[in-house]
Amino acid sequence: MASTYLTRTQSTATSDKKGTFSVWMKICDATPAIFSGHTDSNNRIALYLNETLRVYGAIGGSQSVYFITNRVLRDFNAWYHIVVAWDTTQGTEANRFKIYINGVQETSFSTAAYPGVNTDIYWNKGTTSIVGARFISAVQNQLNGYMNHVAFVDGTQLTPSNFGQTDTASGIWKWKSPSGVTWGDNGFHLKFDNDANLGLDSSGETNNFTLGGNGKQAKDNPTLSNTTYNALAQKYTSGTSYSNGNLTTTNTSGVGQRMAISTFGVETGKWYAEFKLVAIGSTSGSKPYVGVCSQRDYVGNTYVGGPPGCGLHTGGDIYMGGGSPTSTGTSYTTGDIIGVALDVTNSLIYWHKNGTYISNGSGTGNPTTGANGFNFSTVTAKGGIVGFATSLYDNGGTWSANFGNGYFGTTKITNAGSNGNGSLFEYDVPSGYYALNTKNLNTYG
Repeated sequence: MASTYLTRTQSTATSDKKGTFSVWMKICDATPAIFSGHTDSNNRIALYLNETLRVYGAIGGSQSVYFITNRVLRDFNAWYHIVVAWDTTQGTEANRFKIYINGVQETSFSTAAYPGVNTDIYWNKGTTSIVGARFISAVQNQLNGYMNHVAFVDGTQLTPSNFGQTDTASGIWKWKSPSGVTWGDNGFHLKFDNDANLGLDSSGETNNFTLGGNGKQAKDNPTLSNTTYNALAQKYTSGTSYSNGNLTTTNTSGVGQRMAISTFGVETGKWYAEFKLVAIGSTSGSKPYVGVCSQRDYVGNTYVGGPPGCGLHTGGDIYMGGGSPTSTGTSYTTGDIIGVALDVTNSLIYWHKNGTYISNGSGTGNPTTGANGFNFSTVTAKGGIVGFATSLYDNGGTWSANFGNGYFGTTKITNAGSNGNGSLFEYDVPSGYYALNTKNLNTYG
């Protein structure tokens, strides 16, 4: 989640020269920090992204290690497994420092400055360890994203096979519980499986961390990934910001209409999501919308009710394809939660306001029975694959989505509704509808 990090004061290390760091993460912007260790600005090391994966370390103000991969990491849908392993007692330079992504060692670098023989590595030598941020002169680049099974092994250079394995059916690198690990004095394993104590170490070494920022436990993990807003799919490159693990979208200036759409698209099945209007922003011009949009033609559109979308705006009117409105008689405003039930198979959409379904102009909607849904077949005809979408007008407007993680921004749902099938929503999920995630897509998509 946004502005999140964990810190711990180190004890005496098993080894300053050997170690392994492993993390599973789902990135939500191009420049997150992953892990760092430091004593001060002159003695530090950090693993971070700037589209490429980077490691930079310094001792006494001088560079001690520096790597930049040629490979870029831009997939905001995927969980990446990153392993950094070192043993500076090795005589062969290439063996002293190794980087792996999804089980494969990286060998192509734009910069590759290996540590010297017997160089101390400040991941373990520094007095402070930080997960989800890095330190230069202060803590910065705090995480906007998701992490799971963050592990550090003090005193041993390991390979990714201790933390992951190749699926024999798909060939995809997947998570497994750490095995064959001797953690060492500063070793830790953060599972994030304790909602009340996200810094709890499960390695047995009791090297617990202290949470800073707005970190929350998410349902997302390496074996189940929920959709989020797609921060990469924008008609315009300015005027919109994403936060809270790309579950909150905000208009940041007087830029007119801006739309946000889900990373996952569907062309069949029944799907459910919830959206909380946090702020309306400008009170002149167009209104906020929530609904569905063709993913193929999304970048050519600015608001959900325009072509090729179908949206409900705050005044209670449904617009589709920029045509004439259909009145529902139900308006909504800041603080209201709008549920969207999307029957893609039959091209029907239903909205509820705070749990009560609204009219499609002919009668109250009922997604379970299929009664009085609003037909959006002209949207599916535009592109076939559609996604959940919201839009805002001008400066200050904000939507927060709950795609099944159980939060609107950093606010936990009040009381989980029924029929979530493992996902957490504020209101009951209609029978036959599912959260939009990798597991459900595989089964029902």
